Amino acid sequence: FAVVAAECSEIAQVFTIGQSSQGRPLQGVRITDNPTVHEEGEPEFKYVGNMHGDETVGRYVLVQLIRYLCNHYADEADVRELVDNVDLYIVPTMNPDGFELATRENGNRVDLNRNFPDQYDRSFRMRDMFVDPPPIDELLDHREVEVQAMMKWSASRHF
Repeated sequence: FAVVAAECSEIAQVFTIGQSSQGRPLQGVRITDNPTVHEEGEPEFKYVGNMHGDETVGRYVLVQLIRYLCNHYADEADVRELVDNVDLYIVPTMNPDGFELATRENGNRVDLNRNFPDQYDRSFRMRDMFVDPPPIDELLDHREVEVQAMMKWSASRHF
């Protein structure tokens, strides 16, 4: 997908949010009419695929979405309107190690889907989440590096 993004650099920019447990980059493509500028008030949408390494359809769909938006920005009004008015962040794979190994888990044999905090997590017990949410660092304790990267990145944007 980086090659496709390079071909339409006027609307696409590759970004990295971290590394996998085996050192592979966690990369995505930002697609918008001004990819090097943050436009205050422009809606931001995040698409993430391939959390389970052996479930590859989402990864391929997101790569095709990047390709479609790049290839049709100049000649399709609907694509141009979307790209000009929305900041799209597309991460085709959250689990590059699992993809390479053709397994559900990451390189540490952990199911990333089960590694995110939920309402039963110890960080959430005994708290009123609307009044006293746990700090992000507390939520990151004992998480896989892919989950930490995704949580930090998600907390840094207004998706």
